Amino acid sequence: MLGVPWDLAQEAAPRMLTAMHHRGPDDSGLEILQNPQAQDRPVVLLHTRLAILDLTSAGHQPMSDHPADPRQKPNWIVFNGEVFNYQDLHLELARAGWP
Repeated sequence: MLGVPWDLAQEAAPRMLTAMHHRGPDDSGLEILQNPQAQDRPVVLLHTRLAILDLTSAGHQPMSDHPADPRQKPNWIVFNGEVFNYQDLHLELARAGWP
């Protein structure tokens, strides 16, 4: 949802999330972020989740990273899909030193 004023985004986003509830009743998330190209036009990220493999809150979205430099803004993502070889990737990343 790009290009709408802040007040409209704050009003419409929760209704949009409610309308998508049937697609993923196990979890949902909403972030309204400042748009770097248009300060008065926020970026809205919505996500609903049907938990199948990961039943924990670790799959909550939208999700962000945690920059080491507190002056940096986090990167945000909403991911629709599943990584089927996640166990292999986890082992490979662990061997490389990633948590």
